[in-house]
Parts: sequence; C-alpha cells; structure tokens
Amino acid sequence: MPPRGGSSVNDYLTKQKPELRKIAEQLRSIVKKTAPKLVEEMKWGFPSYSGTENVCTIMVTRAWVDLSFFRGVDLEDPKGLLEGSGKIMRHIKIHKLEDIDVSSIAGLVRQASELKPK
Repeated sequence: MPPRGGSSVNDYLTKQKPELRKIAEQLRSIVKKTAPKLVEEMKWGFPSYSGTENVCTIMVTRAWVDLSFFRGVDLEDPKGLLEGSGKIMRHIKIHKLEDIDVSSIAGLVRQASELKPK
C-alpha cells in the first residue's frame, strides 16, 4: 500500500487543492534550494527532508500548509514564525502564498539542516 497522499512527493502535491499546492510547492522549492543535500522522500505520508537526521516535513491540511521542523526548539527564530509547545518539534502554519517569508524560512531550513546530531 503506498503512503497516504501518494507514492511520491509529486503525487502528494498533485492531489492537493490548487491554492494549498502552490504554497507546498513554494516551500518545497525553498527547502531544496537552501539545503540541496537533504534527501526528499515520503515519510509518514508527507514530503520529508533528511540528512543524517530528519530535518523537516511539509504537510498540507484542509486550510493551511505546515512546515514542521523536527528540532525546532534548537532554531533561532527572530521573526517568531515557529509555533508549537512540544518538547522538540515546531512548525510554521501558512494560509496564503503571500504569507511566505522566503528569507526567514530559508534561514530556518539552513539552521535545521546544519544542526549536529544529538
């Protein structure tokens, strides 16, 4: 049985509502440009990016797109984009394409991809 949302990242994105797909595609582009060495694959039913550890995922919900960072608590977030209250993970909720702060998100992706394993 293929992972929820499709067997590949492209399949997953194709099945999303157009306005949310555009957000997810923009986030995907930011991640791939900022950290090209990360491996992109479907994990847990969502596009996921990893190096020596899991770095981030892109999850499309019914009303927004989440960019989640596995070690979000370890990231400097001067713009206060990260949300969440768990022990480690943090996420950014994006409702509209124009809400994407490319430089801030790229900075978070860069930091997350450069974290040393614990």
